[in-house]
Amino acid sequence: GDGSYDEECDVLVLGSGPAARAIACLLSSPKSNLDVIIADSNYDRQWAPNYGVWEDEWQSIVDRYQNDFGRTLGQECIDRRWEVTDCYFGGSFDIPTEERFRIDRPYYRIDKNALQSALSPEASDGDDEGESWYRVVKANHISEATNLNVYS
Repeated sequence: GDGSYDEECDVLVLGSGPAARAIACLLSSPKSNLDVIIADSNYDRQWAPNYGVWEDEWQSIVDRYQNDFGRTLGQECIDRRWEVTDCYFGGSFDIPTEERFRIDRPYYRIDKNALQSALSPEASDGDDEGESWYRVVKANHISEATNLNVYS
């Protein structure tokens, strides 16, 4: 048709980057019972930057995904692991450029393509009983909120 959509949902997520898809996944999990739509005319574009995360924070994401979906999200998304993190802040605030600040905390670089795939409805094999996913509207959005108080 004319490229317009007339959709209703409980939650509308604008954009489809990592944060948007993570939020949409969690809100549309079988435990939440919410109907979620992601609206983005560029939904299929590849994510540009690399992503990094502390190991313990990644584990909390993996645990939440496992708890809400009963599926794993983890090793396939990890591109590289560093046991310690060396930070260089040289050149700022009179800190010498060669001065290193070491953080004893493991750090991951996330494979952006694997993460994008894992956070997409297309990742579902269709065999997960009770599995829910967000819906995708590949369009720019003009929306009308009919209930602004999500706590009522």
